[in-house]
Amino acid sequence: MEDIIYQKVLNLKEALSNNKDIQLLEKLEKEMLDNDQFKILAYRLDMSSLKYNDSLKHNENKETQKKLYNQMMDDYHNLHNLTIVKQYDEQYLKVKKIYQEINKNIFDDFKQGLNFK
Repeated sequence: MEDIIYQKVLNLKEALSNNKDIQLLEKLEKEMLDNDQFKILAYRLDMSSLKYNDSLKHNENKETQKKLYNQMMDDYHNLHNLTIVKQYDEQYLKVKKIYQEINKNIFDDFKQGLNFK
């Protein structure tokens, strides 16, 4: 029984590694992480997020918090408006559906039997 399960898992792993959507996602991820504009905007978003969170921790005045929040959101939108990020996000959603379907097919019967929701 264990050998059968092991072989099925190996087959699934191989099928996933050969899946065109997953391969494209991996390619887009590499391109995105190698993109200088992405690196700059991701860094800006990290820094503005840290500044905003620090302002919340240290109870800075609401006006300062609002200004930092707006900067963080501007940085977020700038990052997510990059073409490579849009392509990656779109492809990520496709791959997410694949994994959700696999999860559903493998684990739904177990979840129902254990009363998980």
